[in-house]
Amino acid sequence: MKFSHLVGGAVVVATICVTPGYALAAQGDAGTSRAGDAYSTGIKTKYGRLTLKFPHANDQTKAEAKKLLAKIASSPGGVATPKLDPPAQPIHGSQGDYEFSDANGTFNIRYNRPYSTVNWGYRISTDLLAIAVSQVDEWGMTYQVNDGPVQKNAPHVEVPWYWFHGTMKPLHDNDILDYADEFQFTVYVAGQVGQADINIGGHVVTLP
Repeated sequence: MKFSHLVGGAVVVATICVTPGYALAAQGDAGTSRAGDAYSTGIKTKYGRLTLKFPHANDQTKAEAKKLLAKIASSPGGVATPKLDPPAQPIHGSQGDYEFSDANGTFNIRYNRPYSTVNWGYRISTDLLAIAVSQVDEWGMTYQVNDGPVQKNAPHVEVPWYWFHGTMKPLHDNDILDYADEFQFTVYVAGQVGQADINIGGHVVTLP
């Protein structure tokens, strides 16, 4: 399986699970907003991609979505620097956790050398938490070691502020690891309900 690599940070598709009544406090003014056409917009960030989709979007919703993406683009680590076939990011077992942050969230990865594993974790950014109105459906980390069989962590459905985490194994010194994940949740922007997709991906080499 061939992944699209973004250093340090993953890609697949998921479905959303909405808990009735969960965090829809902003729903009260929905009746004042006129529904429009379907609308989709997105942006590449330093370590991933964010997509916002609305089945019905009025002008205010589109303006607010563009404003959010503009804020993300102007933040540290906002827009990705295009790279063709980037070299593998080295992660040393002796260095502990590596942290990669952009406007979508923060990704942590560690080569746990004594146990021949790589541990990972991800938190969604506060900017996106502010518009989230459902639980987050995480696809389950998909990964490949040295172009071997594709493996997959279990999927999870959790509250937006949850620290998603898992383990990839087995990994040894000088292994090449490709990994990908997607986080999908419902958002509420200017009176309209839509869907956010965060895709993160990475290409690393494990070193002592």
